[in-house]
Amino acid sequence: MQFSDVVGHPETKSKLIRSVRDGRIPHAQLFLGQEGSGNLALALAYAQYVNCPQRTETDSCGTCPSCVKTAKLSHPDVHFAFPVAGSEETSDRFMEQFRDMTMKNPYFTFQEWMAEISDEKNGVINVKQSNEIMRKLTMKPYEGFFQFMIIWMPEKMNASSGNKLLKTLEEPPYRTVILMVSNQDERILTTILSRTQLIKLKKVSDFDILGALMDRYGVALEKGREIVNIADGNFNTAQKLAEFEDFKDSNHQTFVTWMRSCYKWDIRELTRIADEMHSFSREKQKSFYEYALHMIREAIAQKTDYTLLRVTEDEKGFLENFSRFISAENAPDIASGLEKSIYHVERNAHAKILFMNLSLSMAALLNGKKP
Repeated sequence: MQFSDVVGHPETKSKLIRSVRDGRIPHAQLFLGQEGSGNLALALAYAQYVNCPQRTETDSCGTCPSCVKTAKLSHPDVHFAFPVAGSEETSDRFMEQFRDMTMKNPYFTFQEWMAEISDEKNGVINVKQSNEIMRKLTMKPYEGFFQFMIIWMPEKMNASSGNKLLKTLEEPPYRTVILMVSNQDERILTTILSRTQLIKLKKVSDFDILGALMDRYGVALEKGREIVNIADGNFNTAQKLAEFEDFKDSNHQTFVTWMRSCYKWDIRELTRIADEMHSFSREKQKSFYEYALHMIREAIAQKTDYTLLRVTEDEKGFLENFSRFISAENAPDIASGLEKSIYHVERNAHAKILFMNLSLSMAALLNGKKP
């Protein structure tokens, strides 16, 4: 993984490169960013750059043995820890799956990871894993200038597993760098946060997402703009939307019909849409709910500042009427219902039941009632 492979974040990349070239590499760092920001990809690119013997002023060479091994997640001096299911399991058992997912798409989510390795919905970095982290870090770098421990999702540590690492974080072995990659710093132990240097990532810019979609996936400009509007800085979402040829037209038509049916309490039509939703793949279901959430946000924006709209002319025409039914009273509940639906889709919820339950809540909220 090179810096050039990571979408966006030019200022953060420059800062990281400068710290290496100045010989000021913090021993414990927290790469914090929302889902789809690319913080795991950036941490990997950073580790590769540090250990590259032929690095330039802008990137690692990408071709030396160190770079090749790091890119394949097989470098002997780059270790990984991440959430797994069960109190006695460690990351080593699932390293092959983690390697495969990361090489295919380093923007994957925690929910996607758990679905890959287990039927369980929750994962943890347990005490046994913390002991394994400390054991690995007692070894000296084998090939590289530094050895790295990349801890993905440190918010999944409990107090016991987190506290075991405090001394290591404060005084790691010589030529050791610990990189934590997180989406939710508020769920990380404060004692861990205080021992790390924060690298905070913003959302990936619309411009950078659009450029990556066009360059890497051959997405046409107009479709790319539509994807950018919905992705809202999440490159993982953008990649998934790029897979669907007709996602915008079909989602818009379904959303309009859905909202009208909810307002009319048209159970027959809602049942028909639920059947259609049940036939969709999980990714397409998630795409629809993300589009719906985007439209609700735009309906709110339409009421406050018309220039903020990130919509097409057809969508703008619909929102001019639809926004009358979105208010400060019902908007939070509507948005929350859609966010929970995205969450449950990622956990393989029954599509028809999920959609009908949400539709009944939407119907009540659009009619000024509590669900």
